[in-house]
Amino acid sequence: MLVVVAPIPTGIATGVFALLVLTSGVVSLGSIIAAWTLPLSVLLLFPGPRFGSPPALIALAFALAVFITVTHRSNLRRLLRGEEKVFPKLQLWRRFGRR
Repeated sequence: MLVVVAPIPTGIATGVFALLVLTSGVVSLGSIIAAWTLPLSVLLLFPGPRFGSPPALIALAFALAVFITVTHRSNLRRLLRGEEKVFPKLQLWRRFGRR
């Protein structure tokens, strides 16, 4: 639904997710940061009263970011302790560095 309603902010959030996963190998980090990128992108790309985003879209984007953050609480704790699982095979920069 967000791809249709807000394609540019959704694309930005998806790009942030991919960039973080491919550089860090930590999927939960990409998910959380991308979740907060969406509402920020909506607000920054459509500022002002004339071209502003619909309040329902802003509310939905922030609600999704909060929901994703809450559901990733245990991942956040592991990230802070340095114990979150890393997927080295997702880290493209390591693949290119070996050649």
